[in-house]
Amino acid sequence: MSLNYRIVGKEDTSYLNTPRMVYRVALEVEKVPDKKTMKEAAIEIWGDGNRKWKEFTVFMYLPEMNTKGAAYGIGNFTRIGLKEFKVMDASLCGTKWEDKGKEEK
Repeated sequence: MSLNYRIVGKEDTSYLNTPRMVYRVALEVEKVPDKKTMKEAAIEIWGDGNRKWKEFTVFMYLPEMNTKGAAYGIGNFTRIGLKEFKVMDASLCGTKWEDKGKEEK
């Protein structure tokens, strides 16, 4: 299963000799996706022209979440690939997804 999403923000956060990019991605879903599906989407985004960054981060948000706030899914990459992917259930507090995130696990 592939995930529909749109990139809602790109921010170059490079420092000193470390080229670094952050993408904010709004997932276009009707239910909370599983971690594996979100991880695959993050890898797809990294692979689509973003391998050049020394550090690349994908912040993933469910519909109606504040894309300037805490993300639900976070993928951290180096030039060689995925370093870490995590799901932050706490970011769902106060959103319509709050209870659904726990049910899907």
